[in-house]
Amino acid sequence: MLSDPPASARSLAVPLRAAAPETVSAGWTSTASRLIALLFVLVVCEALYTVPKLAWDLAAGGRTGIGIALALSIAILAAVGLWAGRYRLAALLQALGARLAAIPQALWLALVIGGGLALRVAWVLLFPAPFTSDGLAYYDLAARLAHGLSYQTPIGEWAEWPPGYPFLLAIFFRLLGVAPWVVVAANFLLFTGAILAVHALARLLGEVTARVSTLALALWPNLIASTGAATKEMVIIFLLPAVLLLYLRAGEQPTPGRAAAMRLAAGVALGYTILTQPGILLLTGIFFVYELLLRTPLPRLVARLALLGAGMLVVILPWTVRNYRVLHTPVLITSSGGDVLYRANNPLATGGWIKDGEHPLRQYDELTRSRLGYRWAKEWIREHPDRFLLLSLQKQVLFLGDDAVGFYDTLKRGLGRHDRLYAVAKLTANAYWWAIWALVLAAFLARWPTGWYRRPEVILFLLTILYFWAIDSVFESGARHHLPLVGLLAILAASLGETGREAAS
Repeated sequence: MLSDPPASARSLAVPLRAAAPETVSAGWTSTASRLIALLFVLVVCEALYTVPKLAWDLAAGGRTGIGIALALSIAILAAVGLWAGRYRLAALLQALGARLAAIPQALWLALVIGGGLALRVAWVLLFPAPFTSDGLAYYDLAARLAHGLSYQTPIGEWAEWPPGYPFLLAIFFRLLGVAPWVVVAANFLLFTGAILAVHALARLLGEVTARVSTLALALWPNLIASTGAATKEMVIIFLLPAVLLLYLRAGEQPTPGRAAAMRLAAGVALGYTILTQPGILLLTGIFFVYELLLRTPLPRLVARLALLGAGMLVVILPWTVRNYRVLHTPVLITSSGGDVLYRANNPLATGGWIKDGEHPLRQYDELTRSRLGYRWAKEWIREHPDRFLLLSLQKQVLFLGDDAVGFYDTLKRGLGRHDRLYAVAKLTANAYWWAIWALVLAAFLARWPTGWYRRPEVILFLLTILYFWAIDSVFESGARHHLPLVGLLAILAASLGETGREAAS
């Protein structure tokens, strides 16, 4: 059992509300929320292990045993150190947050957005890199739309790429012209939206959390380095916190009509998020679990999820109809799901992106690729469950173990730099990423006795993060895939600065 926080930690808390925060009811829902929190803590510990493990693997190659021992030692020592110093660390973060919270809100947002934009402008001026890989494909598709052409790849694929990000870029291209700098301008706007959404969402946990989390997001090295990249994750970094904010705020509305409107708006935002990244489709299931944990009466639960689903359909259904019109078969969003699943689950799979699986699919049309990919992947998983589980662990390492994809896209792949600058940049990005996870663990260690993990907002955050972790344990994984979670992780890390709030209230 954790001990109570010392008075020095409690006194620095800056509560947002006077009343004690609501938590899920006692009984099976309380037990379920505890299990969710325990699973999440295991993922946090896995992150503290995988970051040094992957860094060792990349630096030293085949000395696997040494890498495992070194990474385990680092993770264990970190956990012990965080346990011993959790309240001291909380007091430091509270002091920082209290100073930041003294700044008027409008001024703070102007400062953090302005400072973040200044860092991003400096980065793209110093390291302007060409678009490559997926970014180049999205850029070309958006340019075609801006010129009034069909949404189609050069080899005639109608639904290979999700359209959400190209749709957004096409709007900017229509307004400003087709040019690489327009992508940067779009990223500036998405960064601003992400700061505003994370700030509003974090305020549900406290003003200190809101200030520290937005500062962490503005200074995030990997996000700064991604400013010049054409990447769909920038859209999701903004939209995902907005979805959760709208859904949570719906429960605070004074009238049923306003609550329904906010849930519908959450569905629209979620629909566009799915249109940008189809793998998020099953995320809708977490809202069902969330409502179950709150013991929402069945009629009200159905009504809430129906509104969320209606908002999603408003966005997704027109694209599905378009796909049926051009492909003459039902395709919800993209035709690439089977291809991706098979390349992630076959005898040649590594956990990350590979060009081809054991049986190449490139010679088939996009619909046949998807159908065969799903079939072959399912067959391989059924026939090799042990290898599938081992591969899932490797995918988790790739998902959690690196946060330098922005530097990779810009410096290494974009500009061809393999020098000391790239090495230092990669090390800095991963150290920052590791530190965020360390603060998250410290928050759980310090606040566990209060039942903080049973708060509805926290439960929804944890379910969302665990969903991305789980889906990447099955499909193709990589460092880019965790980018949508940076806002939520910044909030959870910053919430360490609210330690003692429950005791004080």
